[in-house]
Amino acid sequence: MADSGELPPSAALTTAEMAAAVDAAVHHRASRRDQFATLYAVLRANPLTLIGFILVAIICVTGLLVWLVPLVTGLVGHPMTIVPYSIIIPSGAKYLGPSLAHPFGTDEAGRDVFSRVLAATPIDLSIGLSITLFSLSVGGVLGLIAGFWDTPGTVGGLVSVVILRVTDIFLAFPSLVLALAIAEVLGRGFTVVLFAIAATWWPFYVRLVRGEVLAVKGTPYIVAAKAAGLSDPKILTRHIIRNITEPLIVYYTLDVGSVLITFSTITFLGIGFTPGTAEWGSMIASYQADLAFDAWPTLFTALAVFVTVLAFSLLGDGLRDILDPRSRRALAVTAASAGEVGRVSSGAPT
Repeated sequence: MADSGELPPSAALTTAEMAAAVDAAVHHRASRRDQFATLYAVLRANPLTLIGFILVAIICVTGLLVWLVPLVTGLVGHPMTIVPYSIIIPSGAKYLGPSLAHPFGTDEAGRDVFSRVLAATPIDLSIGLSITLFSLSVGGVLGLIAGFWDTPGTVGGLVSVVILRVTDIFLAFPSLVLALAIAEVLGRGFTVVLFAIAATWWPFYVRLVRGEVLAVKGTPYIVAAKAAGLSDPKILTRHIIRNITEPLIVYYTLDVGSVLITFSTITFLGIGFTPGTAEWGSMIASYQADLAFDAWPTLFTALAVFVTVLAFSLLGDGLRDILDPRSRRALAVTAASAGEVGRVSSGAPT
């Protein structure tokens, strides 16, 4: 039979699928370009957000290198570190001011303060991130249960009431005071301090997650999903959790600084670490006796805490603007308007 020149149905279908795949890929690339353009516009409209991103990146990379370089180089038999001087052995005269050799000066024992601040970075940073993550995990699960199954007269309603009443008991006390009391009772160790902070921090996330779940739970698409016969686990994973993730990310980022301040305050009071340990709170406590005639060690160590907390606060505010569609659109419009004004004032064609 002569060839009619037409493709068989399977080939035609394959060609159509290929065309659809190409169109989808082009659309995906265009969507990605639009997202990056929007992100760039937001960063232009709010430079503090960009500063927060940069500072957090620098602090996290520095802390990772301080911890990872000795570990990796030790495996090959030649341990190295990016910390300039020993944090135990004196590296110069006592009470030296800032210089090229010692950017933060030296302390009462002649130890390089910059090296000690650098060595303490992974400790304080990991504690802030890990305690906040633990609190988010525990409080988030309890908040989901207390919000999604909060139906009076059911087992879920009873469990929700119990969770909320226990949460209220913890929230009745200031978290710092309660953490100090727990640490004093259990023995003042480093592990005890971590447990004390973690035990007092999760209730905030219970309230936050429950409120977000209740706000999403009453929306029409959740009602429609229940009417369509979707099970509770599927509604939670497909709709509830996906719609409360953004505020949780923002709150988590902002909360890292709060946990860091609380931990540094407790260690400043002498609970958790022995004096002389390279940890920011303990270092400030040991340097305060020399504050009257040598303020540089205290000032630079406190500055490390301040910059870290500020960086995560700026990052959290920036994430709030980027993740919230309304704020993102407003900042993008502001950046576009500023760009138009700049081109007009410079005489460039529009």
